[in-house]
Amino acid sequence: MISDSSTVVRPCFYGPCKHFFCGDCIDMLEECCSVCGTLLEGFVENERVNNIIQQLEELNKLYSNEDHQPLKSSTIAKDLPRDVKVSPAVDSSRIVCSIKSEKKNGKGETPLHVATNSGDFDKVNALIEHGANVNTKDNAGWTPLHEAGLRGFREIMILLLEKGAYIDEPAQNDFTALHDAVVNDCIDTVKILVFRGADIYARTDSGKTALDLAAKKPKILEILQKAISDPFGEMSLVKKKISFVTTGLNEEQNKEVIKCAKMLSAFVSPAIDKSTTHLIAKCNKESNCPRTMKYMHAVARGKWIVKLDWIYACMKAGKVIDERLYEVEGCGTHPNNYAPRKARQHAENKLTRLFDSCSFFFLGEFADPARNELTQLSEACGATVLKRTPTLSTAHTIAFSPFCGTIDESLTKCSHYIFFHKTEPVIKYDDAKLKTLHVKFLLNSISKFELKLENVD
Repeated sequence: MISDSSTVVRPCFYGPCKHFFCGDCIDMLEECCSVCGTLLEGFVENERVNNIIQQLEELNKLYSNEDHQPLKSSTIAKDLPRDVKVSPAVDSSRIVCSIKSEKKNGKGETPLHVATNSGDFDKVNALIEHGANVNTKDNAGWTPLHEAGLRGFREIMILLLEKGAYIDEPAQNDFTALHDAVVNDCIDTVKILVFRGADIYARTDSGKTALDLAAKKPKILEILQKAISDPFGEMSLVKKKISFVTTGLNEEQNKEVIKCAKMLSAFVSPAIDKSTTHLIAKCNKESNCPRTMKYMHAVARGKWIVKLDWIYACMKAGKVIDERLYEVEGCGTHPNNYAPRKARQHAENKLTRLFDSCSFFFLGEFADPARNELTQLSEACGATVLKRTPTLSTAHTIAFSPFCGTIDESLTKCSHYIFFHKTEPVIKYDDAKLKTLHVKFLLNSISKFELKLENVD
C-alpha cells in the first residue's frame, strides 16, 4: 500500500538524466536534478511509469499477504522502460521521492531527522539508500547524528557514521554529537562516538569540552578518561585509524615504519591529508627536521610530527606510546621554535587555522615550490586560491576571523594576499585588507606558525 507521505505520487516526470520525480514535487525542482545535478531543460511525463505505478498500487491492494506486506518492485521491474533507473528489490512503499527526502518541516527537519527522532531504523536506512543527506541540518543546526546521540539510538548512530555522517559537526552553541550524548547520559552512544574518533577536546561556545560536561557523571567520565589514556587500545569498539607519513627517511628506516604500522594495524600513506595522524621525520640531535613540503603540510594541519625514535619506542613497547617525548621541535630554517607543538595544540582546541577565510592570488612564475604545491599548501592552511587578481573594493567587502595565535596588529584585518616569487609586481598593495608579499612570507609563516611581516625576510 502506497500511503507514506514521502512516496511517489502520479503523474511522474523524468528529464534527460532519466531520474524521475513525482507530480507532487515537480514545482519544487530548480534548474538541476536533485539526484545527480544534471541541468534540466524540461520534463517529459512518462505514461508507462505512471501506468506501472498505478498497477503496483492495485496489485498491492489485491495481493498483499495476511501481514499486509506490499509486493516488491523487483517483481515487475522487467516491465519498466529500459531508460528509467530503478533500484532492484525496493519495497514499493519505500519508493522515496528524491525531492521529498530533503523536504523540511517548520523546524527545518527532513524526513531523516524525523525517522531518527522516532528510532525507526528501517525508515532511516531506506531514506539513506534513496539519497537522503546524512549531514543535513535543521533550523538549530542539529544533524541526524546529534538526534541519535542524545536519544541513545546506537544502531542508528552506527548506520549514520558508516554512511558518512560528520562525527564532530557542530550545531547550535557549537555542540557536537558527543556533547549531546554526554549531557543526556547516553552511555552507549558516548562509547560509540569516542571510539569512532570523536574529538573529546572539542569546545562548545562557552568553552566546555565533553570532559567538562561529564564532570558529575562518573561512568561517562571514566569512558572519556580511559580513551585519553589509551587512545588506540583494545577497549575501542571500533579502532581509530592511525595513518603515518614519513619525510627524510632512507629505505631501511621506511621499512621499520612499515613494520611498526603492521604491528599497530596502522596505515602508511605517501602524502599528508585529513586522515593523517603522524608525520615521522628524521631529525638531528637538536630535534629539528628538514623543512620539507610534508613538514609544512603537517604543521598547517596540526598533525603529530614525531622523531623516528618514536617508532622504535612503539615497537619495543608493543603499543602506541606518548608522543610528547618524541615531538619534533622545529625545522632546519626555524629550529627549536616549537611550531609543531603550537600547531597541534591549536588544532586540538578547534581554533582557526593560520589563514582561515583568507584569499590568495599567486602572481607570475613560481618554482620550488611550484604553483600547484603552493595551492595545496594554502588550502591546508584554510585559504582559498583565487583565479583572478583581487581588488581593494573586493577585499573591503569580506568579513573574516583573524588567526588567534601570534599575529602582527597590521595583519589582523588582512583577508587578501597577492604572492609573487621571481618577478616583483609593479603595483604592490599595502592596505589593511590587501597586501602584496613575497611568497617567503607564506612559507615562513607556516614553519614558524605565526603571522608577522618579518616573515618576508
